[in-house]
Amino acid sequence: MLEDFVITLTNGDDVLMEEAELALSKIESKGLNLYTSVHRSKAMMHTYLAWQEEPGRPMGLAITANVLNADSESARTFLEWIKVVFGVID
Repeated sequence: MLEDFVITLTNGDDVLMEEAELALSKIESKGLNLYTSVHRSKAMMHTYLAWQEEPGRPMGLAITANVLNADSESARTFLEWIKVVFGVID
């Protein structure tokens, strides 16, 4: 899912991402989560985005606002793949 990729655009030591993980684990341990395990990354990403200065900002706008890091290694790898797929020459 897109969120699996977007999670890699967060800072690896982001405290809010760690807290989102703890929050999901807590509700899961109590059986309170309504999402399926396949949608966990969606719950994680949207929880993280809900806790930002502007809560609920869409993922694309979060990149523009530098909440997510478009210069990460995974973003650069993805961009190179897109260039290959679509025949983009620098």
